[in-house]
Amino acid sequence: MKPFFTGIFFFVFLLLAASRLSAQAPLSKTFWLEEENTLVRVNQLCMDHQSYIFLATDKGLFRFNGAKFSRIRSSIKSPVTAVAAYGNKLWLAHKNGTVGTVQNDSVVPLTLPEPYVHAEVKCLLPQAGNVLWIGTDNGLYLYRDKQVQYFSTDNGLSDNFIYQIVRSSNGHIWLATDYGLNELIPAQKTFRIKQYSTKDILGDDIVSAMAMLNDSELLLGAEKGKLAKMNINTRQLSALKLSAQPTGQILSILPLNDKEIWFSTLNAELWCLNRLNDDSCIAGKMSLPQIVITTLQPDKSGNIWAGSQAGLSMLSNRYMESIALPPPYRLSVLTALAIDADHEYWIALGKDLYQFGKTGKMKKVQSFPSKISVLHFDRATGLWLGTSANGLWWKRKESKIFEQPAAFDNNSDGILSIATQPGYLWVAGLSGLHSYKVEENYIRSTQLFKEQDRVSGEYIYKLAADLQNNLWMATDGSGISVFRKDRQLLNWTALGKEQEDVIYSLATAANGSVWAAGMNNNIYNLKGAQWQLFKSSEPGHTITGLSVNKSGQLIAGYQNCVDLWYPEQRLYRHFNTRFGMGIDSFSHLLNTGAKDQEGNVYIPYNRGLLYFKNQEQPFDIRPEVILRAVYANSEQLATPALSLDAGDYLLNFYYDGISYTNPENLHYRFRLEGYSDEWIYTRDLEAVFLKLKWGTYTFRVQVSLSADFSFAKEAGYSFTIATPLMHQRWFQGLLLLGVTGLAVFVIKWREHRMKRIARLKEEKLNFEFEYLKSQVNPHFLFNSLNTLTGLIEEDQQSAVLYTERLSDLYRHSIISYGKDKASLAEEIELLYAYIYIQEARFGKALKIEVAVTEAQKSKYFLPMMALQLVVENAIKHNVVSHLQPLEVKVSVDAEMLLVINKINLKISRETHGGIGLKNIERRYKMLSGLTMAYGAVGDCWIVKLPLLK
Repeated sequence: MKPFFTGIFFFVFLLLAASRLSAQAPLSKTFWLEEENTLVRVNQLCMDHQSYIFLATDKGLFRFNGAKFSRIRSSIKSPVTAVAAYGNKLWLAHKNGTVGTVQNDSVVPLTLPEPYVHAEVKCLLPQAGNVLWIGTDNGLYLYRDKQVQYFSTDNGLSDNFIYQIVRSSNGHIWLATDYGLNELIPAQKTFRIKQYSTKDILGDDIVSAMAMLNDSELLLGAEKGKLAKMNINTRQLSALKLSAQPTGQILSILPLNDKEIWFSTLNAELWCLNRLNDDSCIAGKMSLPQIVITTLQPDKSGNIWAGSQAGLSMLSNRYMESIALPPPYRLSVLTALAIDADHEYWIALGKDLYQFGKTGKMKKVQSFPSKISVLHFDRATGLWLGTSANGLWWKRKESKIFEQPAAFDNNSDGILSIATQPGYLWVAGLSGLHSYKVEENYIRSTQLFKEQDRVSGEYIYKLAADLQNNLWMATDGSGISVFRKDRQLLNWTALGKEQEDVIYSLATAANGSVWAAGMNNNIYNLKGAQWQLFKSSEPGHTITGLSVNKSGQLIAGYQNCVDLWYPEQRLYRHFNTRFGMGIDSFSHLLNTGAKDQEGNVYIPYNRGLLYFKNQEQPFDIRPEVILRAVYANSEQLATPALSLDAGDYLLNFYYDGISYTNPENLHYRFRLEGYSDEWIYTRDLEAVFLKLKWGTYTFRVQVSLSADFSFAKEAGYSFTIATPLMHQRWFQGLLLLGVTGLAVFVIKWREHRMKRIARLKEEKLNFEFEYLKSQVNPHFLFNSLNTLTGLIEEDQQSAVLYTERLSDLYRHSIISYGKDKASLAEEIELLYAYIYIQEARFGKALKIEVAVTEAQKSKYFLPMMALQLVVENAIKHNVVSHLQPLEVKVSVDAEMLLVINKINLKISRETHGGIGLKNIERRYKMLSGLTMAYGAVGDCWIVKLPLLK
């Protein structure tokens, strides 16, 4: 008999669960892909590694960030039928069979070699190593190592029409086909194929959808709307028992975990399965407009995305659903709400109490003398009801009617809040706070603490009992009080910097957290013994109540919106009339929300109840931020970190936020480390930095759903601008060393120059003295006077000219006193005066030839009297006679003045050597650093005087 009763129990449970699910409907939001709001068919959805959602549509491939769609550029004019991601690579395929990848926001076609034949692609499965499985309506292709392998009925497939490809944890490939299930088992470089018929289990062999349920189970969907699972280890195929039967071909299967499965059918149905055991599920059909959902895709923030012939829709079922309430429900007359252990909804509409549940109808239960102000369900004692002017009412667990307890002696009291603890009842009314001892069907008044009068004189807007048996009270003017389980009363008379003492709502969490909200619309959280401001008020937001579900999410109700907070992330989902889910308005009364026995929260709104689920699976609603591009001086940079050449740069950083929670409310902040440590807060999607100098920089950008960036995600980009040569340390050290060396050199050179000038002056004085001595040499004077005497006797006119030349020679000696050098023209003129005197003495025995042009005379210079001294030196040391005449030639060659004479040395030389060539040589070195040359070449004596400029 045991199996029989187990089956009966299971059947009844399925009916109850199915009736509850049928009352709930998903809240959906539809997105238009194109600005003109035209319908675009979505064939497949895919999420890449950056959390973008990609849509394969009849009008191409789109990228979606939660707020806007961006069309991916493509030259392929064919509907995109499949899209899949692996790692950081995105693959797509078209109806015409073309396969490609996405690179830099463009589709890059992939040229596939034979035996690939273009056919309509139904699905893709990428793997590591640039491997891609391609399922078409004409067989299966494997692309790897730039080669293609073809699988068809000719080599083992049961059918060539491939609906879906799945890779199991053991590395096997599974195919959903028009004729059963196929398994491809790796065998060296190829695959061994096994076929499985599904007709006996699914009613036909058309497997239209498939998904891995876990590591060992494969879920199959069939043409006729049935579901089965394949154990990949035992190869056993078994049907799933559902509490309700779907109709139509199953198009898409989405297992969210082992227990929750979503799927859609061709008959415009969307189903949610809650798995009870291996083979049985509670099936709930979602009420949606007549749209055929072809593909389902979850995101990390808890949404389910549905692609259909109408575009893209977002479903909130994993965290929030809607329970539609039929007439006479109207939000404007709702005054209280409670949910009992059987998930019957007790709804107060003014003076009338209604029950809504399995029947799907609003059943009137009872009317009361005044408006119902409070409803409170307690599993142990039943349903408690408070009125605005007729006190407290009680419906015991087994009773069907409400009665007023005799122990409550003020039947004209207005009730504001009710709370229960094991064995106790707390009632806050206009007359104060009352406590009662409750035992089964008996209730009596009691006073539990001496300080009760300290709070009973104030209105208590909300009573909340936590799991530790503490009783929390939100008062009008006395802040917050708590009656602890040790019967001690604590009080916080005011909260926050604003010293709020009027507290409208309280909520306690299973983890011990306590939340409060007051008249100033701030939200506070108790940390230790101190209340801390959690969220500041916003203009236009008037708070009406706080609730916390079992999994710790905080639901804050306002007159015009609802916030679903994730305290550990300090972020929230925001729902208002502009959110696009058909939410129009919320209750303006305080604390009208309720919790069921599982800890789920219900908030009344214009269409019924918003049902905020416990979220056992943690959702991460933090937005992502992606660095889309970086430009330096209008040229795009590579995405990895790099080094830029030295120079001034204008840097542009373009980033994008991804949020599927509240994309219209993204906040950004950025900074460029190495330039400034200050965060810049903005709503823009671009950061610009002007004239960046050399150095190492890291750009960081963060995104948040609020102004709080405590747990924000970020993107970064590091780069280096090379240091100019002038500012590199090694160059500066080398430059310093060079400057120091140059300074030392200049100082040494100056000392050397000063010494050289001093020596030059000394040499010059010596030279002038010696030269004067040479000019007053007794031999020279004697010879000159003898010559002059002879000319006077023989030719008086020649004597006059001779006297003038001799005078010129001495005058030139006096005029040149103090000079270092003379022009070549002056030197030759002096030479002519000297030659004239010598020719008068020697006659034709002395022959001097000067071969110098006028241009050369004006261009070059010589040390003072150097030329005359060289010629004089030749006369002094060589024989000059009619038999052996002395020939001297003066010419210019390669900026050298050449003085050449034939060597015919005197037998006896003069004992005084005069100034000599050595003196001229020293003067050259001191004047210019140049070196004169002289010496015998063959039978000639050659003197080379460098010409100065």
